[in-house]
Amino acid sequence: RVDLTQPLTFAIQADDNEAAAHPRDVTFQLSEVADMPAAARLHLRSPYSTLNIDMNALKNAADWAAASEAMKALTASETPDFTGTTDENGRVAFAGLNPGLYLVSGTPVIIGGWAYSFQSFLTSVPTRNVDDEWQYDVLSTITLERSPPLIDLECVNVWDDDTPGAHRHVQI
Repeated sequence: RVDLTQPLTFAIQADDNEAAAHPRDVTFQLSEVADMPAAARLHLRSPYSTLNIDMNALKNAADWAAASEAMKALTASETPDFTGTTDENGRVAFAGLNPGLYLVSGTPVIIGGWAYSFQSFLTSVPTRNVDDEWQYDVLSTITLERSPPLIDLECVNVWDDDTPGAHRHVQI
């Protein structure tokens, strides 16, 4: 049984996928999508309950990923329950959480000329450790995907000859 009197924390450690670095100033959001009573059976909250997903019946990573994506689509119109930004060590912590299931999402950011992003995921707080005991201080280490940022370029044709416009290329 979950001890509902225990204080709960959830922390994220953000790591770079290609460098030994911990990106700072990355913003993460937590949205509580399901309540967890002492019996640890998850009950979806509104508006997530409209998805008709039985969170207690999900069997594998693909099921959890599909549920996460469906819930992410709903959070676009919702205010997250918690928002925080990573510090110089790439860490952000959230305290005062209710027992439940949370959708963890992040805001893509450009740092040092690199674009950073990651996949949203679901996590329960508290969660069970390898010994099947409840863990009330939860830490997730997230590897951020680093890629060159997309940029917009404009190409301008400059012709330095006497060729009439009708004989010039329309596209390059």
